[in-house]
Amino acid sequence: MSQRGPVGHALNGLAIALRDGWGDFIHFIQYGDLVAHPEATIAAVYDFLELGRYQHDFGNVVSRYEVNDSEAYGIDGLHDVRPTVAKTSRNYRELLPDHIIDKYKNWDFWNYSRELAEMRKQSSSGLLLATQF
Repeated sequence: MSQRGPVGHALNGLAIALRDGWGDFIHFIQYGDLVAHPEATIAAVYDFLELGRYQHDFGNVVSRYEVNDSEAYGIDGLHDVRPTVAKTSRNYRELLPDHIIDKYKNWDFWNYSRELAEMRKQSSSGLLLATQF
């Protein structure tokens, strides 16, 4: 994956942040958790930020902002907001060829941040995750 594309750029920045010890300042949300348990998932965000909780209506979502994704990122509809929080993604195996799935199947390095922290402690030179992208 190229660092120059929007996904490569984002993954590279995330890898650098984790490598440099900023993992405690990042709260990860899994898509499946958000769509299955939106109240609990968003409550965890408020707790992480140490903010009071706000009551959300996950069945009546309205976006206040619009981004021209095609112009900004070259990917139309990237930030479309639907009126309800619900699973809408199709199975990735229906959309992507096997060689792409195989190439990127272990790129969810943020799920292994504890392992990375331990590896970083054991390495005198530190991890250079950004070089993988």
